[in-house]
Amino acid sequence: MLSSSDAGVVQTPASVEFEGGQTSLSFPVSTLAVTAAESIMVRAQYGGSIAGSNLLVLPPTTAPFSVSVSPATVTVQQGKSGSGTVTTKVNSGFDESLQLKASGEPAGVSLTLKPAVIPAPGSGTSKLSISVASSVATGSYPLTVTASEGSNSASARTTLKVISGTSNPNATFKGCWYRQSGHRYQGVDISVGNPGSYPFNAILYHGTSCNANDFADQIGFGELINFGGFGWTFWFTAFADQTNMSALWYVGDDTSQCVSYAAAPDC
Repeated sequence: MLSSSDAGVVQTPASVEFEGGQTSLSFPVSTLAVTAAESIMVRAQYGGSIAGSNLLVLPPTTAPFSVSVSPATVTVQQGKSGSGTVTTKVNSGFDESLQLKASGEPAGVSLTLKPAVIPAPGSGTSKLSISVASSVATGSYPLTVTASEGSNSASARTTLKVISGTSNPNATFKGCWYRQSGHRYQGVDISVGNPGSYPFNAILYHGTSCNANDFADQIGFGELINFGGFGWTFWFTAFADQTNMSALWYVGDDTSQCVSYAAAPDC
């Protein structure tokens, strides 16, 4: 089955079929006009396995620079914090500093950008920190980050997904390599001591230390999954065979330790 994290921006076929031995295929997606850059996750699910990849949809713009935010969805439990990465890029010849501003947060949510100014020539990254009070209602909230040098501006969106902070799956995580068709994919084996439906999320990073500024990919996005009395295996697909990477895995209130794929065993 196929889906996108925002069907109002990117629409996919409901499903695609693989033939035996086939490891990849192409399929069409439809995009709708956006007024700010949006990073949309296209997800594929087969049985108990989920994989996905980000698709950046850009608006028409006359500004000599652009801004994007990753991941497409930042999932945060009530009473806790999360983060994303803001990236600015400039056209050839542009040489100005860019002021960053984050907006759209509901009451009880605090947004912080460090640094708040990208120095000239204007290309760089900033960490978007999101603090969610325990009183914030569960749900999805669109956030906007704007870059400006005074006369021009460009915007990008991400979604804050607030989930309940009361679930206790008693999850066990085993970071591992998932092998398929001659390749290895950064994965995890998950089992839960208290079977039930829990939000699932996972973030993959460049490097082996799970640095929030080194975001690479995301799957799950806090979607509820019914974890029964058997094990589940999840894996990323965008960076096959790359060992200089790490991941954090989330089920309900439980979070894995930072998994380094420089030394992970096979699943």
